[in-house]
Amino acid sequence: MALLLFIGTLALFGWVVRRAPRGAVPMVGAILVMFGTVALGTWIQAGHASTWGGTLAWENQQVIPEYEELGSFVRQNVPKDALVYGSQIAFAYYARRDQINTTWWGGANLAKVWPSSTGEEAVKWLAQYRIDYVFLDMRQPQTFGGGGWIPTKGLLEFIDRSPYFERVHRTSKGTMVLYKVLYPATPATALTAPGQGS
Repeated sequence: MALLLFIGTLALFGWVVRRAPRGAVPMVGAILVMFGTVALGTWIQAGHASTWGGTLAWENQQVIPEYEELGSFVRQNVPKDALVYGSQIAFAYYARRDQINTTWWGGANLAKVWPSSTGEEAVKWLAQYRIDYVFLDMRQPQTFGGGGWIPTKGLLEFIDRSPYFERVHRTSKGTMVLYKVLYPATPATALTAPGQGS
């Protein structure tokens, strides 16, 4: 349906260009391009919803109770000033905690956390931003191309065995996990990220 709307918008634009006075063409064209862009975006989103395993409404019905469970745990057990590293905006909503999103631009060094080869390396990157907790949705490694995708090679392979991370909560369905970052008891200069000097 959205694709037909987009094609119809392009046809309407062609018709308007041929019949409208010259001064009105840019304004009418901009409005039609805007409608076409919205239609195309709707079509792309609908395609992704089916690719990711169902409609977005179905996914929300399955996932929201887990966010509510995790959010309740965080509100009761995590300090209000704690900073969490994660990629799901719903986490920040239900937990009522500040979050540095893994998908935000400008966090170039944070992107290096997941492919880290050791827990110590991951902690050094997290220390740059004073991250207290790491939130992980276990579906993230399966959504390649999605904004919250994380690689399976690196931190995911050893986070549960690393002395630098403590799993503090796993939801009842096991899809969402919260880890506390355990910084080593060393001077702050020892937590300088790799390649940054001391």
